[in-house]
Amino acid sequence: IIQATQSPASYVVFTVTYSGNWRLDRIGAASDVTEYLDRGTSSAIHQGPGAANRLLLILSGQHILLYANDQLLDSFGANSYTPFDFTRTGAAGLYLNAAAMTGDFSDFTIAPAPPIAFWPVVCAKVALCH
Repeated sequence: IIQATQSPASYVVFTVTYSGNWRLDRIGAASDVTEYLDRGTSSAIHQGPGAANRLLLILSGQHILLYANDQLLDSFGANSYTPFDFTRTGAAGLYLNAAAMTGDFSDFTIAPAPPIAFWPVVCAKVALCH
């Protein structure tokens, strides 16, 4: 869960599956409205039950960078088709999406945004900033 808010109740979820798929979704207040934001498949995701993956998500302003095992999966920026405000504040956390699932989380960290000098380097590599 990237950004959960109480008022209005909603959250943004970055999901990684053991089949190598990933998704970025916004779940609405009633938990029955899912807005697809982005998705894909990547060989960077270690596959199979019990596989370990190191995930990194960088959220800055209206942009999100999604990584698995030190490889960029995709960059996403809010646009006219998806006018979601990523600058809102909210809670973050980790969860398993099925009651029968087991898993271990380690080294969960939330850190402040990197220094401004970091962004021109990132923008040049992923053609994110215009």
